[in-house]
Amino acid sequence: MADEMNEENLSSDDLWLKIINEGVEDRVEVNQRMLIDKMLARYSSDFVVYRELIQNSDDAHATSFILQIKCNSKEIQQNATENDFHNCEITEIRTINNGNTFTEDDWKRVITIAEGNTNIDAIGQFGVGFFSVFSYSEKPMIQSGKHYLAFVWQNGKSLTTFRKELPFHERLTSVILPMKNKYILQAIPDDNQTTPYLNLTRLKAFLTKVLSFTKYINEVIIQINSLHIFQVNKTKKPLSSMKLTETSNLHSFLRFKSLTQTEQTFKILRGPSITLIHIDVESKVKLDEDFHQHIENVLKKRLPSLIHIELLFPSNRIFESEQWNDQVFRDLIPLRHSQGKYSPSGQIFIGLGTHQSTGVGMHIYSHLVPTIERENIDLQDPYISKWNEQLLKSIGHILRLVYDQTMLEIVNHHPQHLYTILSLYAFQTSAPNKAIGEFLLGGFLASDRDLLVPIRRCPSDTQFSLISSRQAYVSNSKYMENFLTMPLIPYAISQADFIQILKHHGRVQELSTEIVVEKIRESIFVFDELIELLHWLCTNDIEDKSYIKQIFSEIYYRETLESSIIELKNVQFYSAFHLPSFIPLPTNILPSNVGNHISHDDLQRKLSLSKVPMRNLIHFYLLGNQHYLFENEITSKILLNFLYQYWTQFHNDELNQIKAVLSKLKCISTNQGMKLPQESFIPSANLSAHLPTVSQIFPDDNSQSVEFLRSIGCRTFHASFMESMDPTNNDQSLQHFVQDLLKQRETMSDGDINALRNIPCLTGTTLQSNGKLKRKCKGNQLHFPSVAKDLHWQELLIIDWVDINPFSQECMLLKELGVREAPDLPTLLSRIVQEHEQKSKIESDYELPVALIYFAENFRKYYLESWKSNQVKTPFLPSSPPKIEQSSEVILTTPQSVFKELNPLCPSLLPKVMRCFSHCFDISLLGIKSRPDLQTAFDVLMDKRDRILTVESAPIYFSYLNKLEGLNRTFTEKAASKFFIPLSNSYSKPSQVFIRSSNIPLDDDDKAAAGLIDYIDYGPEANSFLFSIGVVSFPSVETLADLLIERQSSYFARPNEMLKAKLRVYINCLKQLAAIPNIKERFRDEPLKSRLIDQPWCLGYQTIKHSDGTNENIFRVTKPSEIYLDDDHQSAIDLRPLCAPDESDLVRLYEAFGAKWLSESIERTLMHTGKVSTTQRSKMLCELIDHRLDMLFVNKRGEYLENIDEKRLDLLRKHLSVYESEGIQCKITFERRTIVLDSTDCSSCVLEHDKSQVNLYIHRDLPTLDYIDIASELIRFVHKKPLETLVHSISDKLSSPLETLKRRGIPVDRLLKQRPTKLVVRNEPIKPQSNIQNQSWKFDPYYQETFEKASNEFVQSLKDFFSPTIEKHSSNIERTGISDFGESPIDVDQLTQPGRSYSENEFQHPEYSKYENNNLCEYVPPSNMIRHPILFHNIALYIDKNVHVTDLMIKQGEQFAYILSSLAQQVFHMSVSVVHLFRDINSARIAFNNNGALFFNLRYFEQVFASDLAKNHSVIRPIMNFYFLIFCHELTHNIHVNHDLNFLHYFQRVIVKFMDDKENFLSTFSFLSKQS
Repeated sequence: MADEMNEENLSSDDLWLKIINEGVEDRVEVNQRMLIDKMLARYSSDFVVYRELIQNSDDAHATSFILQIKCNSKEIQQNATENDFHNCEITEIRTINNGNTFTEDDWKRVITIAEGNTNIDAIGQFGVGFFSVFSYSEKPMIQSGKHYLAFVWQNGKSLTTFRKELPFHERLTSVILPMKNKYILQAIPDDNQTTPYLNLTRLKAFLTKVLSFTKYINEVIIQINSLHIFQVNKTKKPLSSMKLTETSNLHSFLRFKSLTQTEQTFKILRGPSITLIHIDVESKVKLDEDFHQHIENVLKKRLPSLIHIELLFPSNRIFESEQWNDQVFRDLIPLRHSQGKYSPSGQIFIGLGTHQSTGVGMHIYSHLVPTIERENIDLQDPYISKWNEQLLKSIGHILRLVYDQTMLEIVNHHPQHLYTILSLYAFQTSAPNKAIGEFLLGGFLASDRDLLVPIRRCPSDTQFSLISSRQAYVSNSKYMENFLTMPLIPYAISQADFIQILKHHGRVQELSTEIVVEKIRESIFVFDELIELLHWLCTNDIEDKSYIKQIFSEIYYRETLESSIIELKNVQFYSAFHLPSFIPLPTNILPSNVGNHISHDDLQRKLSLSKVPMRNLIHFYLLGNQHYLFENEITSKILLNFLYQYWTQFHNDELNQIKAVLSKLKCISTNQGMKLPQESFIPSANLSAHLPTVSQIFPDDNSQSVEFLRSIGCRTFHASFMESMDPTNNDQSLQHFVQDLLKQRETMSDGDINALRNIPCLTGTTLQSNGKLKRKCKGNQLHFPSVAKDLHWQELLIIDWVDINPFSQECMLLKELGVREAPDLPTLLSRIVQEHEQKSKIESDYELPVALIYFAENFRKYYLESWKSNQVKTPFLPSSPPKIEQSSEVILTTPQSVFKELNPLCPSLLPKVMRCFSHCFDISLLGIKSRPDLQTAFDVLMDKRDRILTVESAPIYFSYLNKLEGLNRTFTEKAASKFFIPLSNSYSKPSQVFIRSSNIPLDDDDKAAAGLIDYIDYGPEANSFLFSIGVVSFPSVETLADLLIERQSSYFARPNEMLKAKLRVYINCLKQLAAIPNIKERFRDEPLKSRLIDQPWCLGYQTIKHSDGTNENIFRVTKPSEIYLDDDHQSAIDLRPLCAPDESDLVRLYEAFGAKWLSESIERTLMHTGKVSTTQRSKMLCELIDHRLDMLFVNKRGEYLENIDEKRLDLLRKHLSVYESEGIQCKITFERRTIVLDSTDCSSCVLEHDKSQVNLYIHRDLPTLDYIDIASELIRFVHKKPLETLVHSISDKLSSPLETLKRRGIPVDRLLKQRPTKLVVRNEPIKPQSNIQNQSWKFDPYYQETFEKASNEFVQSLKDFFSPTIEKHSSNIERTGISDFGESPIDVDQLTQPGRSYSENEFQHPEYSKYENNNLCEYVPPSNMIRHPILFHNIALYIDKNVHVTDLMIKQGEQFAYILSSLAQQVFHMSVSVVHLFRDINSARIAFNNNGALFFNLRYFEQVFASDLAKNHSVIRPIMNFYFLIFCHELTHNIHVNHDLNFLHYFQRVIVKFMDDKENFLSTFSFLSKQS
C-alpha cells in the first residue's frame, strides 16, 4: 500500500522514466493499406489524381503535360474522333511531363508518407498527395530520367517499392497507372451510366482550368490510344508593370513590392480561345521569428521570403465578343452568366483549384496553407489560421488596387460594361467557409483611401463620374436618378451586390427621405425631370401620403430652360377636361401637359389630387387676368366650346355672371374679326351682309348653339334703323314706337335690348314745357311722369307719355329699356342741395326740402342698396352748427360729420329732420351716430385748434372728450405726439405739462418754473381726460431731463425776469436728477443718453473780471464736457473756469455725463526763483526728512503703500538736498492759456530733480514751514498716482513728535529701524475648489496674515484643524513681540455681550469716494441689500437687490445657517440673533463685524464649500474649523478694533478659550442629522 502511495506521488517525468526502465518493450505496427485508404477518403474529389500529378509537374518546372488514356477498344481508324471511344473501358492512364527529372531526394521523398516537400517554393505541404494514385491503381509506376520505380503491396498491409536503373536517360517523367477497377470513358454525356466513368468533357474543362495559375506548364494534351484528342495552350502577353512602395498593405505580414499585369489567352487547338487578365503581386514576407517557428513546426518547412498573390479575371473582350457557353472554358471563367445576369464564381487556387469559393469574380492564387486534402483553407491551427487570415486580407487589399484601376478604365472607355465589372466585386458569401470571403472583404475595405464609385451628378449627364463612395448616394427607385441633381449611383448599378455591400458597411449613403425633400426644395426641375419625379411619387416605394404631400409642395419646375418657374405648392386638383396644354390652368390645378403623363388613378390615389370641378375652371377663366384668352380667336373658340358643353348645368346666377363678363370682352369670332357679343350677329337671312356675323365656333351649329350665343349676348335683331332715325322727327309717337318694339320682343336678344338702351330712341319732355318741347333720349335719361309730380320738379326729364298705365306691358318694356322709377341717388341729393339754397336758412323759419322728404319716404325701396355701395360725400342733411360757433343758420352736412346729440365740436341734426326720418326708417341706417367717438372728436378739435382751443375753452372741450368712448392705447399713443394742450402762448404735448394737485398751493417757485415745467388745472372733468392720455402730476426723471435739454434756452431767454427764482428752480431740477441712484444705468437708453452728453443742460457759474477791477458772477447753461468740477479751489480763483454749482449731488451728476475735474484739466509747473542758500532751517528739514523717510510711505505693518516709485524713493534717500530760495513761481496752463503765480498764490516749496540729484527749495520769507506743501511735493515725486488723502498723513508724520505718533498707534521704533517691505495685495476673486480633501486652503489676505503672525505653537495647533497644512509665508512682525503682552485672561462677557442683532429690512452702505482707501477687514463693502422674508435657523439673510434668488441658493443658505447657528450656540454660547448672512455679487469679504452684528458671506460658502459638502458630508469638519476661526476673528473685534499685535494676542487667546468646546462639539456633531 505504501509503495502504491509512493508511485502516486511521483512526478510525470519520473513516472515516464520508471516505465521506460522497468517495462516490457513492444513495437507499434502501422497498417499502411488502411492508412492510405483513409487518406484517399480525404482525397475524394473528382480528378484529384490529375491535380496532384499536374502540380508535381509544375513544381518540377515542366512546360507541357500529356495525359495518355489507353482503352481496350477495337482498332480505331486514323481519322477517328473522341466520340468513337465512347463507353470504352479504360485500362491504363499515363501522365508525361518534360520537367526536371527526379533527384535522389525526390525518390526518397516519394516513398515516404507525410514527410512533405521541404522546398519552400513548392506547393506541396504534407507529402501525402502523390498517394492519391492508389485510388486508380494498385501497381503505380514512376519513370523519371533513367530510373523506374514500382509500388508493391506485401500481405495486403505494407507497401514496398522496387527501383531499377535503365540503360538510357530520358528527359521526361511519367507516372503509369494500370487501372485496378473498371472505368468507362464517357465521350458523350450520359446520365444513365451506372459504371464508374471518366467524363471526357469535364476532364478537358478541369485540365484547362488547371492552367490558370501554373508557373511553368502552358500546354496540356490528352491522347487516347496515341490519338491526339485535345490540346489547350496558355500564352501570356505583358500589359503593364509597376513597382509598389515597400510599405505595409495595412496588414503586418506582407510588404508589396511590384504588380505585373498580363493578358493570358487560353487556346484550344483547332477550337475557340478565351482571354483573361492576370495580376501578379510580388510581396515580401515579414514575420517575427517566433511566429515563423510555429509555422515551420506545422509545415516542416519555412515560408518563402517572397510570395506571389495572383488574380485571374475576365477581360473586357469577354463581354463583347467571346462565348460564355463553351463547356471547356466555363469553369475557367470566374463568372457565371445566366438569364442576362452575371454572378461571381471565383475559386481559391493552391497550385490548382480547390473547392473554396472566393465570393468575387476572380480566381485567387497565393501561398495559402490548405487542409491536408488541399480542398479547403486551414483556419483551425492558431498560427496557420492567422497567416491565412492576414494573407487573405492582403489579397483583399490587392482586389482594392485592381478595383481602383479597373473603375478608371471602365468609366472612361467601356461604361457599357460597368454593371458586369461590378459583378466581379459582389463579395457574395464564400463556400464552404464563409470566413474566406469575409477576410477578403475586410482587406478590401481596410484602406483609408477614397473608394471610388460611379455616379451621375445630374439627370442630363451622359457620362459617369467617379467620386468617393462616402459622398455618393444610392436610391431605392429607378426614377430618382432622372430628376435629382446630386451624386447618385444609377439605380441599375446600385442593385449590384458590390454597391449593396458598400451600403451595408456604411461606405455609401442611402438616400434618406429628409435628403430627398431638402434636394427637391433646392431644385428647379425641367419638364422631363418633373415627370420622372411624379412617377416616383406614384410608385409603391412610398406609402406615406403626408411625405408625398410634403414633397409635392416643394416642387418647382420650368417647361424649358428659358421659361418661367412654376410651383406645385398650391396644386390640389387635376383636370380631366382634355383642354389643350396651351390653355392655362389655375395654380391649384396640375398643368394638363403634366397630368397627361400620369394616370387618373395615380393622381387621385397617390398624389391625393381631386378632379377639378367644372365650375372652378369656368370661374378661373372669367377672372380679369384670363380675359385675354377670350379675345384670341383660337383660345376663345376652345373656351366657348367648353362653356357650351356644360351650359345647361349652370343655375341662373352663374349664367348671369358669365354673361356679365363675356359682354365686356371681344370674345366672338366674326367675319370682321373679334367682336363683343352685343356687336356680333347670329347669321340669318334678314341681316345685312355688312354686319359682323358669327363665324363657326361649334362643330355642329344647331338650335342649341344658337340659343347659347343668344344667351351670352349675341344679337339676332339689328337696331341700326333706330340709329339712323332723326332725333327731331316726332312723327311717330312714343306710344306707337313702344308698341312696335313690344311685338318684336320675343326675337330680341339681351344684346338687342342693350343696344336699345344705349340709343337715344325714346321721346322725352318736361312738366314745365307741357309737352311742347320734345327730344330723343336714352332710357336711363328719362323718368316716369309720376316722379316729377311727386318731387314738384318741373325741369325733370320724363317720357312723353303722361298717362301711361304703370301696370301695362309697355311700362314694363320701358323699365327694361332703362326709364327710371326714381332719380338716381346723386341726382336726388343734388336736388336737395338745390332746394336748400332756395330756402331761408334761419332755423326757426326753415322748411325741409321736398326732395329730402321724398328720399326719406323712398329710401328703403330705391336707395338702400346704392347707399350701402356708395360713400356719400355730398352734404345734404340739414343740421345745426356746433354750439361754440353760436350760429342759428342751418347748414348741410354729411352723415359722417353730423350727430344726433348736441355737442360743442360737431354739427347735430335738426329736430325736424329727426322726426321726418323717424316716420320712415331708423336714421341709423344712414350711419349717423348719437355722438362722435373719441378719435373723431379729437381730430375735429385738432383741425380747429388754433381757432377754438384756448386756455379758457379747454375745460369745455376736454370735459366733453372725457365723456366719449374710444379711449385705447392707439389713441393714447397718437395723442401723446400732438401739441394741443393750450398754455399762455403755445400748445404743448401731454408729456410736457403737469397737472397740479388741488391741495398744493401755488408759490413763487411755481410761477418761476413756468416755461420750464408747466402746471395746468382745467377742472376735474378735463383733468380726468388729460390723466387718461398720459398727463401726470410730476415729471419723471427722463421727462425732466428732456425738458431741461429742450427748454433751457427759452427758459432763460429773458435773463432779468425772475432770474434768481428761475435759477433756484433750475438747480432744484438738477438736484432731482442727481438724487437718482445709479444715474448712468437709469439714463442708458438712447437717444436720451447721447443728448445728455452732447447737448447743453448743465448750469454752471463763472467769475468775470471787468476792466474796472470788479468781479461779476455769471451763469451759463452748457454741455457737461464744458463744465469743470472744483477740486482745486485756488486754481478756480486764479483761472475762473465755468464751474458746477457748489452742490455735491450736482458734481456727481455732471461727472456722470462728462464733466471734468479741474485738477485733472490743468498743468501746473513749480520752480524756484532768485538766489538759493543753505540755512540752518534747511539743514534741519533735510535731516528730518532723511530720518523719517522710511516711515512716511508705509502702512503700520511697514509695507510700502501702493503705487510707490521705489527708484525715486531711493534717490530721495541718497541724494536729497534742501535749500531756501528767494521765491517760488508757479505756471498754470489751462484751456490753452498760461498764467504765472508767485509764492503768495501758490506753494511755499518746490521739489526739483534730475537723474542723480533731488533738491527741495523752500521760500525763505516764510516764518514757519508749511508741512502740507512739503508733503505734497514729496508725494508728487514718489507716488505714481498721488492721493490727496496721503498728504495729511505724511504731513502729520513729519510735523508731529515721535511720542505723539506712537500714541496714535504708529510703530515708530520698528518702522525706523527696519526697511519697508513690499505690500502684497491679493486681487484674485475667490474660486470654488473642486476637492476639499486635496485642496490648499486659501483665505482672505488678512486671515492668511493672521495665521502667519501667530506663535509657532498656535500655528502647529491649526495643523490639526486643516488638511493639508497651511503654507507659511514670511512675516514682518517679530514673533517675540507676542510675549510682551503677558497672559491676560479673556472676559467672555466682554467678548460676546457687544454683539447685537441687525433688524432693519434693508442693509445699505454707500460706495467710497475715489480718495478713500480702507483695507480693514471690518470695512463694510458697498451694499444695497434687502432682507429675505424667511429666517434660516433663526438667522436673517440679506440679499443684494441685483442677485437672482434660486432654489439652490436657498438650500445652501439653510446649510450655511445650520453650521453658524450650531457654532454660535454650542461653541460660543451666544444668541444666534447676533449672526446674519449676506449674499452679495463680487465683494472680497468673507465676513465683517458691523458694530457687534456679525455678517457672514453666503456667496463665499457657495463657491468654496457647498459643492463638496453636497458630494461628501465628511468634509464638514474642515468647514467647521474654518468658520470657528472666522467666528473667533470677528468676536475679537468686539474687544480690539485695529489689526495690530494686541489684536493678534487677543485673537490667540480667544481661539484657546473656545478650543475645547469646539472639539467636544465636533465629536458629537453630525451634518446628516440636519439633513434628516
